[in-house]
Amino acid sequence: MKKVLLAFSITLGAFYFTACSSSPEGAAATTEAAQEVVEAPAAATVSSLPVDVANSSVNWKGTKPGGSHVGTISIKEGELSVAENAITGGKFTIDMTTINTTDLEAGKGKEKLDGHLANGDFFQIDSFPTATFEITAVEALATADAAGNNSSISGNLTLKGITNNITFPANVTVSETEVDAVAPQFTIDRTKWNVQYGSKSIFDNLGDKFINDQIGIAINLKATK
Repeated sequence: MKKVLLAFSITLGAFYFTACSSSPEGAAATTEAAQEVVEAPAAATVSSLPVDVANSSVNWKGTKPGGSHVGTISIKEGELSVAENAITGGKFTIDMTTINTTDLEAGKGKEKLDGHLANGDFFQIDSFPTATFEITAVEALATADAAGNNSSISGNLTLKGITNNITFPANVTVSETEVDAVAPQFTIDRTKWNVQYGSKSIFDNLGDKFINDQIGIAINLKATK
């Protein structure tokens, strides 16, 4: 009986560790070298629409064996290019100085984690106060995926002065009055932008004190015609 209980305890412990240390939910974004930004055909009638920053957002999620944290980062400015009822390009700037943990209360660890994310271990906002995302391609999917996404968006993400091209699914809608591009949570490998703190793929002596390389990102962009 003791052996059975011991085996059950080991199995349960292994399950708990795996569950707590798993990466954030969402498909991993395809990551490649930075791509050239292609201008819309000259024949196309292109409208440049300002991003409604008050109604747009970037959400993040980080995980480690002990649990996870979630938060937001504000969009500073941006624009989307639209032609023939489709997004053809665009760029937005992320204000890294606004990085904000939303699952911790003030005085209960929030300030410490926000400060750690802002310093050189993570995003080094004193040297890199902004990040940017510039669209390089938007491909309409023949059929929507299981999450309802109807498009694939590719763009150059510049973070800490490093640029990589990422591709992720999104639901894009263009109406007479507004444009929406909503990307449910996908993941990026932070080490590709030199965010190495606590990475077991970089450091081999962390034991269970690591932080997952994959960061969950969700984007909601709105622009008004």
